[in-house]
Parts: sequence; structure tokens; C-alpha cells
Amino acid sequence: MPGDDESLLLDTLSQLRLQQMLAEMQDRIEQMTASREQFDGLLEAMLTVSSGLDLAATLRRIVDAAIRLVDCRYGALGVLNDSGDGLQDFVYAGVDEDTRLLIGELPAGRGLLGLLIDRPAPLRLDDITGHPASAGFPARHPPMRTFLGVPVRVRGQVYGNLYLTDKAAGQSFTEGDEDLIQALAAAAGIAIDNARLFEQARQRQQWQQATSEIRGELLAAIDPSEVLDLIARRARHLAGADHVLIARPDDLDQVSADVTALTVTAYAGSDPSVPGMRIGVDDTATGRVYRTGNLIREPEISDTGPHGPALLLPLRVSADSVTGVLALIRSRGREPFDDRQLPLAAAFADQAALALKLADDQRQLTALSLIAERDRIARDLHDHVIQRLFAHGLHLQSAQARSRVPEARQRLSEMIDDVQDIITDVRT
Repeated sequence: MPGDDESLLLDTLSQLRLQQMLAEMQDRIEQMTASREQFDGLLEAMLTVSSGLDLAATLRRIVDAAIRLVDCRYGALGVLNDSGDGLQDFVYAGVDEDTRLLIGELPAGRGLLGLLIDRPAPLRLDDITGHPASAGFPARHPPMRTFLGVPVRVRGQVYGNLYLTDKAAGQSFTEGDEDLIQALAAAAGIAIDNARLFEQARQRQQWQQATSEIRGELLAAIDPSEVLDLIARRARHLAGADHVLIARPDDLDQVSADVTALTVTAYAGSDPSVPGMRIGVDDTATGRVYRTGNLIREPEISDTGPHGPALLLPLRVSADSVTGVLALIRSRGREPFDDRQLPLAAAFADQAALALKLADDQRQLTALSLIAERDRIARDLHDHVIQRLFAHGLHLQSAQARSRVPEARQRLSEMIDDVQDIITDVRT
């Protein structure tokens, strides 16, 4: 069941979606020449694409709705990468999984698809192969002829492109089809924006919950090594990483400028050789983060072996004090960590580092308190022993005064001197 905050967010986004979609639809209707049946189909498609807040499901609904709306066989939504020069995701419909496996890799945004990336504007073609930008199809790709491409914008920025091919009965896509898909793309942009906002809010909540869990474990006096492992496991899950490691100096009190290597003290992943591994400070990305205190993203990293994209975060307890590095690593071929993850992961690393520092300070304070208590007990015992010795000496002096035997008096005098010497030794 969603919490109160999540329910409020859902309600707010639902109202926002409705208001935005109605305004967008009114603007589009004034420019369209579609029939009443097509308007009804557009309204149904708009409601369909905005019916949820899961981003992946929203993208699939957009593609399915677009195919139904203009009655074509194939459809896809290509999502631009962070640099905007290629595709990082390709959501498709109409091609079965067996055919998809035979085709091979998904499109990266070249050829005709790349043209729409470079020039984000509607494009209709009667024959794909006849266009100069067409790069042809891979082997075993199903034949496609007619084409309609429309950009999808989110907050005024191109998020991706809708690609539709093979209208029913071999017909060409019409101007009315283009109008319908542009209107749907506008609604899709709103739905995507809301889904992204919801996803960001959910991720922020998950990172915050993980931070609270770690803080609670440390306050419960759990073994710090177990907490480090917990930090690695939680970060791996939340960041979608394949490997997560925490590297720290062997001596945390050593001046950072004198540290030459870091040791992997916690690890979450599938490589058993990583725990305990030593990472040089002067010639690695991990060492650079430790030295500078700045997070970095790398397209590939080899500090602990050949890997793909990496996000390296300093474990920072103050602006000029770094106690280690949290490394989030993905396998080769996977997508890089996106901009939206950076502040969440950085805040998590800072909070985890601070919690570790506070726990360490608490353990030191407890140790100092124990030493102080032992000193107090020793002082009490010291005073108690002296008092007993002094009382013993007084008894000997009293016995000497009453004695009439010279030999006994002499022996008691020697014993009194011995007691005085012991008291002197104890005091010093």
C-alpha cells in the first residue's frame, strides 16, 4: 500500500496530468482535420498513456496507443541518451521476441532514426528505402515500407522519437495521422514527465530509507564491518550497479596525503577476488576521488578489473576530510549512471560517511569513558590501600609504646619503618 506522501503525490500528478492534457488537446484540435472517430481514438489513447506512473510501463503504453491510433503494424519509441546524439533505450511493439533475437542489437540511432535525432520534426515517408538517410535493415529484419516519425518533448526538450511503420492495407500515413500522433506525443510528453517525477520521488525516498537504516544499525552498536557491507548492498540495489565496493585507508587517522593505497573493506557483487584488494592512490580513478574529494563518472574503469560505467563517490565527513571511496560499477555494455542519480547517491555517501564517523567517535568516547572509570577505580583502591597501611602503622606504633621488651620494641620499630616505606612507594 502506498504511504500518505506517495498517495498525495499520485493525486497531485493525476490532477496535473488532466489539466495539462486538456489544454494540450484543445490546442491540437484547433489545428487538426481528423474525423470524430479519430478524435475519440485520440482521447482514448491520451487516457491510456497517462493511466500510470511507472516509467517503463508508460513508454510501452505510448507505443501501443500510437499503433492503435493510426492502425499500423510496427511502432517504437527511441529514448535519447544524456548527450542527445543517440538512443539509450528502444521500446518496440509489433516484432515478436524470436524475430527480435534474430535481428540482433537494438537500433542505436543511426540512418533514418538518426535523422530525426538531428532534426527533431515530423517525418512521413511512402517508402523508407527511398530516403537518402536510410541505412537499410539488418539481416532477418521484417520488411517495412511506409514511415511516420514524430519527436516526443518533455518540458520543451526532445526526450525521444516515436517511429511508426507499415500502415494497414499498404496505405501511406496521412496528414491526419501526423496530426493525431503529434497530439499523442504531446500527451506522452506530459505522461513521461509525471512518471519521471514520480520515479525520482520514489528513488529519493528509497535512498533516504537506506540512509536511515544504516544510521540505525550503527546506533545499535552493530559491528562496523557489517554496516559497511550493508552500505554496499543497499547502494548496489538502489543504483542498479553490478559491483559496489568501499575502499578505505588501513589507518583512518593517517594524514590523507601520506596514504599510498586503499583497501577494499566492503564489497557487494559476484567477484570473490575484490574483498581485501589493494588499490593504489596515485594511478587510479578511485585514488583520484580520495585525493580530490570530488565524485567522478567514468565510461569504463579497471581499478579492480575490466568493468563498464562507474560512479565513484567520496566518503566525506567534511569539506576537507575524506575517509574513503564508494564505487558503483556496472558491467561493460550497460548504460552509464544518469544525471538524476548523482545527487541521490552523493547524499547517501555523505550521510553514510558521517554516520560511520559518528559511530567511530561514539566508540572512542566509550573507550575513553571505560579508561576513565578504570582510573577512578584505581585511585579509589590506591587511597584505600594507603589508609589501611596507615592504620596498620598506627597499630604498630601503639604496640611499640606498650611493649617492655627491648627486642620486641626494636622489631616493631623496623616494621613501622617498612610500612612507611611502602606508603611512600605507593604514593609515588
